[in-house]
Amino acid sequence: MNNSDPLILIDGVEGDMNTLNPDDIESVSVLKDAASSSIYGSRAANGVILITTRKADREVKPTVTYTGYFAMQKPTALPEMLDAVEYLTLLKEATSNVNKKLGVYTGRYRCRH
Repeated sequence: MNNSDPLILIDGVEGDMNTLNPDDIESVSVLKDAASSSIYGSRAANGVILITTRKADREVKPTVTYTGYFAMQKPTALPEMLDAVEYLTLLKEATSNVNKKLGVYTGRYRCRH
């Protein structure tokens, strides 16, 4: 029982405040004196956090809010790939259109012809 967490009471019932929607909280009270131990016993030795949630107003109609996210993990279209001969043919045509010569790879250095 080496726990240093305070006793958390949500509307009078022990619970976890991480499960609450922050918009639903009406008030939070922190009790950290000996009086809290006398009320709640040894479980309140490290203090008590009292959380009161908002009550539903019977005059207001309930509303539902939805927030969503959608993503695709696959590409919607893939380009057609060229083989080596088609690629070099188009590369030669493209470089000749901009008045550049293709370099020839000799293994170590790139030589221009």
